[in-house]
Amino acid sequence: MYKYVAVFTLSFFLFIVWVSFMANSGNDTALFAMVRQIPYGDKIGHFAVFGLLTLAANISLKFKCVYLGPLPIYIGSLFVCFFVIVDEYGQSLYAIRNVEMLDLVASGCGILLFSFIASRLATKLAD
Repeated sequence: MYKYVAVFTLSFFLFIVWVSFMANSGNDTALFAMVRQIPYGDKIGHFAVFGLLTLAANISLKFKCVYLGPLPIYIGSLFVCFFVIVDEYGQSLYAIRNVEMLDLVASGCGILLFSFIASRLATKLAD
């Protein structure tokens, strides 16, 4: 099961990189047009996309954690956090893009919620 999820995770990550590239280069796609039609579509997208990537990454990495004192932190969640921060910062380098703190908040909320879901799933799979 983990191998299939890992393939999905890598494919999904590459899709996100492609979407980011398209946005950074000013290309408009049907996907962007669809998101613009949904109220708060961009924020919902950040929440869902990075949340799902977090869950998939944590499953792919078999729920491996690092510990900050007594607090376990999933490695997959850390990778996604790093990618989100780098991607948001990268937007500041392009005149056609704007950095929005709410995008970062929406992404962070998705990462947190789906990390919690991952912890519940890890507990269930361990039983």
